[in-house]
Amino acid sequence: MSGDAEDTDPENALWQRIKDTISPLGNRKSSGPDHKIFVPMVLPQKNTIKSRRDYKTRPLILATVPLRQNTPTPPENRAVHKKVRRGQIEAQASIDLHGKRYDEARAYLLRRLEDCVADRMRSVLVITGRGARDEGVLRTGLPNWISEAPYRALVSGYAPAHTRHGGKGAWYVFLRKNRGL
Repeated sequence: MSGDAEDTDPENALWQRIKDTISPLGNRKSSGPDHKIFVPMVLPQKNTIKSRRDYKTRPLILATVPLRQNTPTPPENRAVHKKVRRGQIEAQASIDLHGKRYDEARAYLLRRLEDCVADRMRSVLVITGRGARDEGVLRTGLPNWISEAPYRALVSGYAPAHTRHGGKGAWYVFLRKNRGL
């Protein structure tokens, strides 16, 4: 290095002290590999972001129970399925989760479903709301909740609600028969 300004730099002084404590290897071979290491060049991926919404962070939802085990499915009975498509299902009760927070809505839904099963109801309209921009957090969370253990004992199936009953902001939830719960 040349120049007086660089010689007075504290980092250079420290480096010089370190160099003074090191002895050269001389004729000894280094313990490292004798060959050059090949590092493949990684090309950047194409930009996969489609809109400004993709930049925003989404809330982290942690599952405490493995999802999708013995998941209740939409009704298998053709007659019920046909009534769902036509909007002819009349819910015996409705549970409004709209405006509640994720964990609060989840606990509230379980309590209300237990009450409905105890009252021998078979179908419930669960109102989740559509969500501000995408699918709502509650709307996308409901099928996952229903697949968890405490809900599986109560729910036999679910289906999206007909437009006259809330459309994309609601679900029909079909309850199991009360067997001494």
